[in-house]
Amino acid sequence: MNYRLKVGLFDYYGFPLAYSKKQEKQIQKLAKKAHKNSEKIWNKFEKKNGKISTITEVDTTIKKLSRKGIPHQHRLTIWPILCGSKYTHDQNRGYYKRILKEHTGHLSPSTQQIENDLNRTFSMMDFFKSKENMDKLRNILYAYSFRNPEIGYCQSMNFIVGFLLILGFAEEQTFWMFVTIVEVILPKKTYSKELQDTQIDQLSFEYLLRSRYKWIRNPLDSLDEMGVKLTVITQQWFMCLFICCLPTECVLRIFDIVFAEGYKILFRVSLALFKINKAQILKCNSSPDLFTHLKNMSSDVIDPDKLINTAFSIRFLTTKEINKHREKISPNIKKEINKRQVYKKQMRKKMKQSQKEFDERYKKNSTIEKDSNLNSNSNLNLGSKNDSSSYNINKLSKKESKSKNEIEKISQQVENENENENENENENEKFTQEVENEK
Repeated sequence: MNYRLKVGLFDYYGFPLAYSKKQEKQIQKLAKKAHKNSEKIWNKFEKKNGKISTITEVDTTIKKLSRKGIPHQHRLTIWPILCGSKYTHDQNRGYYKRILKEHTGHLSPSTQQIENDLNRTFSMMDFFKSKENMDKLRNILYAYSFRNPEIGYCQSMNFIVGFLLILGFAEEQTFWMFVTIVEVILPKKTYSKELQDTQIDQLSFEYLLRSRYKWIRNPLDSLDEMGVKLTVITQQWFMCLFICCLPTECVLRIFDIVFAEGYKILFRVSLALFKINKAQILKCNSSPDLFTHLKNMSSDVIDPDKLINTAFSIRFLTTKEINKHREKISPNIKKEINKRQVYKKQMRKKMKQSQKEFDERYKKNSTIEKDSNLNSNSNLNLGSKNDSSSYNINKLSKKESKSKNEIEKISQQVENENENENENENENEKFTQEVENEK
């Protein structure tokens, strides 16, 4: 890789490290072991079945091999085949260039947010100090926001696209892989404005965690008492697909399985992280200590084989079971989202009406004031009328002030609602900044 940087600061793939030298050496040792094992397994497969590039369908054998890890030199070839983006790409030749050309110079509600996040995407890496590579990231995110305006852009998307580009995937190839992740592999409203499916996944995961691991219930209850939701910790795992949360080698192994089997591996890995950290979690003596440990525990897992083996040691966790919990939770989430949308609509309507009343009063006030100025220059005795005009002006000024206050009050209510609705996005931004600071 051309962007492999200083030893001690970056890993084999060029991603920033946040580990001690001792941990780094251990990571490199484990990575070499994983590469050697996966190459041995896939070489046997190729001798028996032909080259990996000839794979046309994902069968049980491919799934089992993917769980063992795909040799890195084959990922550029096999990932698009496993996830199906190669087929979609082949069926839509010219689409990506066309959508960029058609929207050249156009702005979407997402473009400003994309621009804000570009420089926060792996900012420590020389890869994105290159204008060419930064333009690739911008183009893909812009193109997707125009392709799917209902979703547009959401923080975390930049890390997924950036991750694929750094690994060596071509710009258009990365676009179609990203489309497949957002529209096929993950639930369709994972990155929607309301993060509908993200909320459903988080509640489903917490239910699975509490039901499978009884020992975690008291620690989680103590967090609840402190006013901290588990989603503050786990939401980023799901939305970033563990990018920036786990060592690169672990993330690559997760992607191997996500592309071969689907996103249920995110639930398995999340449960595995709690299982691996059980002893340390139970040692925490206070809620703040517990929160700190839970927040950082993903970065302490450096052995990809141990993580994946633990994930698949969790029995009877099927897509069917996950969907069953999602279906139970979904109506309540949708109801809450609809309730917020109705409330916001009512507030906007009320604000519009108040603005209209304010404009009418202001117009009337201006007319009276104008007439009063004209009368004051006349030779007629208008002392009492002037007093009356002044009274009317003062009266309308009070009404005008009251209308202003009403508008400000309603605007504040709408603003507060927007802040509540975008709470998860704000947490994403905070998380992004924390990652950059740590790295």
